[in-house]
Amino acid sequence: FIPPYRPTNRNWELTFAALGWKRRTIEKFWKIFCKINRSSGAIQLEHFLDFFDLDWTNWTERCFTYFDTTGGGDIDFLEFMVSV
Repeated sequence: FIPPYRPTNRNWELTFAALGWKRRTIEKFWKIFCKINRSSGAIQLEHFLDFFDLDWTNWTERCFTYFDTTGGGDIDFLEFMVSV
């Protein structure tokens, strides 16, 4: 079950609007995000690599670190949208 996208973070919505993303695009990426995050609310490195069928290497770990702009060790939906 994938929950419908419901905007709850005003900063995210402002960012999406500034980037010109339409609601339909956001909802498509939301579905992908939900498939990867395994209900934790954020994507862990191992889940990201597994979903995209990537090996865990220094390069993939470094890329994930760049995506994780807050440095929390995972990627929330805003980080995912901006990175992917």
